[in-house]
Amino acid sequence: MVGIVIVSHSARLADGVVELAREMAGPDVAIVAAGGLDLPDRPLGTDAALIARAIEAAWADDGVLVLMDLGSAVLSAEMAAEMMPDERRSRLVLCEAPLVEGAVAAAVAARLGDPLDQVAAEARGGLAGKVAHLAGSAGEPAPLAPLAPPAPPAPLAPLGPPAQAAAPGDGPALELRITVTPRLGLHARPAARFVQTVGRFDATVTAENVTAPAGPASARSLNGVATLGVQQGHEVLIKATGPQAAQVLAAVRELAERDFDEPPAAGPPAEPPEAALGRPAEPRGRPADGTVLRGIPGSPGLAVGDAVHLRQTTVEVPREPGADPAAELARLDAALEATRREVQAARDSVAVRTGGEYEAGIFDAHLLFLSDEALLDPARRGIREGRNAADAWDSAVAGAEGEWQRLTDSYQRERVRDLDSIRTGVLGHLLGARRAELGRSGIVVAAELTPADTAGFDPAVVRGIATAMGGPTSHAAILARALGIPAVLGLGPDVLAVPEATPLLLDGDQGLVQVTPGQADLAAAERAARQRGQARNRARQRAPEPAVTADGTRIEVAANAGSPEDVRHAVDGGADGIGLLRTEFLFLDAPRMPTEAEQAAVYADLAGILAGRPMIVRTMDVGADKPLPYLPRDAEPNPALGQRGLRLGLARTDVLLPQLRAVLRVAAGQPVKLMFPMVATEQEVHAALGLVRQARDALAAEGVAVPAEGAMEVGIMIEVPAAALTAARLAPAVDFFSVGTNDLTQYTLAADREVAAVAGLSDALHPAVLTLIGRAAGAIVGAGGWAGVCGELAADPLAVPLLLGLGVRELSVGPGAVATVKEIVRATDLAAAAELARQALDLASADAVRDLVRSQAVADVTC
Repeated sequence: MVGIVIVSHSARLADGVVELAREMAGPDVAIVAAGGLDLPDRPLGTDAALIARAIEAAWADDGVLVLMDLGSAVLSAEMAAEMMPDERRSRLVLCEAPLVEGAVAAAVAARLGDPLDQVAAEARGGLAGKVAHLAGSAGEPAPLAPLAPPAPPAPLAPLGPPAQAAAPGDGPALELRITVTPRLGLHARPAARFVQTVGRFDATVTAENVTAPAGPASARSLNGVATLGVQQGHEVLIKATGPQAAQVLAAVRELAERDFDEPPAAGPPAEPPEAALGRPAEPRGRPADGTVLRGIPGSPGLAVGDAVHLRQTTVEVPREPGADPAAELARLDAALEATRREVQAARDSVAVRTGGEYEAGIFDAHLLFLSDEALLDPARRGIREGRNAADAWDSAVAGAEGEWQRLTDSYQRERVRDLDSIRTGVLGHLLGARRAELGRSGIVVAAELTPADTAGFDPAVVRGIATAMGGPTSHAAILARALGIPAVLGLGPDVLAVPEATPLLLDGDQGLVQVTPGQADLAAAERAARQRGQARNRARQRAPEPAVTADGTRIEVAANAGSPEDVRHAVDGGADGIGLLRTEFLFLDAPRMPTEAEQAAVYADLAGILAGRPMIVRTMDVGADKPLPYLPRDAEPNPALGQRGLRLGLARTDVLLPQLRAVLRVAAGQPVKLMFPMVATEQEVHAALGLVRQARDALAAEGVAVPAEGAMEVGIMIEVPAAALTAARLAPAVDFFSVGTNDLTQYTLAADREVAAVAGLSDALHPAVLTLIGRAAGAIVGAGGWAGVCGELAADPLAVPLLLGLGVRELSVGPGAVATVKEIVRATDLAAAAELARQALDLASADAVRDLVRSQAVADVTC
């Protein structure tokens, strides 16, 4: 018999619905109320843990139907569903039926022994009797809106299979329709992620633009996907056949639901002038001294220096036939591999220098071009037909570029430049041509720059960038911002007429370049740039020193890391240790589950790099939003609230225990600490600590050296508001809290930081978020532990004094921010910071908090 759970914000309402349903169906049906918060007076609210317990209480072999009232009741029920074991989730349905009428109808159907799907259908039809009655009442006015329910949507859980469509070949095709949400459509990065996702599965996949008819095209080809011209709001039809057709569509659906992993945009980019979109026109002559050229802000900052022209090498492609097709094919393969190594080196360099993967991901599209069947097949076919390798490659790229140029979206047309960069790189290796090089330091002037050009720039040599073409969405602009090089783009042809070695004053914030500025302007700009540079240099020089506040308290400034390169970069940047080691890189980059020994070897290597500095290892935080190909998961409608972090670890102890054993092995001889992510309840904390004890005892029984009981610090991340609100109950069990402000902010303010429309609401300086941080810090300090912050807020110069005033004593930031954060700590007085934090908590908005910090000048935040 099917069990039923009633979820409501009101405990009294839930109890009343249960009472009514039992009256109709009798006592045999298990109907359990889950209303209000799990506190003594049962206040209004919803509680995922309470709902999970209700599901357990109502459980029957035929499954459980969950009915909810509205709003957070749905979200809490989804979270509770994710807490269920995998074998039960398939027999759990979250139903959108009306609460009271649906409960009565479902209870009656359950009492009759109907299966779960039929009980859910009866619940959805619960309004039918009321509709029929009111519609037939004489003299009654017509309702303001139709009361009859629409065709019932699919239940929230479990998710149904993709639709099937007839197709020749490897069985029937499965279909999926998605609406593309990134503001710039399927441009290079999201298209690359799409192609990479498809490529992980054994399936034949095509994509078709339904809104602006184009395709179908192979979903394994970056060019094929990009030339569909998919813009924001377009509907795309994806068809898959083959052994893993269902899995690939599930993965694509998850990718689309994550907005293709694109970051939120602050707003539409400035519309570039015509010169920024096409080839630059002829210059009108040398700009006169003092002339101010106006372009598009590409990367903020002020730069003073002489013009240094970067003139691209012109490659003449021979058109004579190739003598030996086999030899020409080998030459092409060698050139492709050499270019691939160069692009990979540029990607690795950007990842290390910027301390992040997003900017480095620009080069993923370039790497895909080098293995794209839409380019390689026609190039190799041309060689077999008698062309030489350079001619065949050039012709294949030209054909692909022609398809891109036919797109209506200007942003996607601009991606032709990325393809042209790969064209030039391969031709350079085939024909022995070298990339253009800078002769000396100064402000680089060029028609345009490729990502490879920009990635190779040293900020100590390249003081600024001024280009005739391009815009703020260009990959060169993104890299310039990441590398901290001021840039102005789309200046038009006149900038190309500026003679070599002409003094320039570049303002990347305003999008201005002054030619041969006057002495007064030049002197003022040079002073400002010199002062900022000196402040940065002082910070870098002092970075290895401890960060001690003005009143003598040492604050640990550690670094976040997600790879061995990040750890090396952190040590070089003066970090006191690693405050957050994201271990996902071990799992996401592996073709199979890493063994305990393999994990321990990596942790030991990282500890060796740190040379005695502490390292906090966070257990893997993967889930439906970061799927592992070798760890199959059911699709989730909202992965951010799904089975991820510690929830997944507790559900899959076969995955978590080997990681705990690996950490314990290394912690026996190194200052390693352990941290669990995505903690919501006290029960989760105790379950996790139980697994640590289990792993320690098992290793000790095997004769393996392990830390003594209590010798290895164990902490949890405070990312879920529930954990912050119940911090006083969680604190006695652990040694430290580390606040993950990114997730804590979006959960507290109900604003997904990946959704542009509400990204402005997701502000970690909001007093509500600061209140939760202060509450958590106070609880753990009161229990004898310490509080840290490892989210982006820890690197915000305005936030550092507030966090210290709230009781935080450890800050973990990107490796590149360590030096600056330490300088701010040194200028902070804790007593003044505490008063500042007290005032901030009484304010109404994040903007008001920022104004308060700027006005108080508790610390010098201009470094």
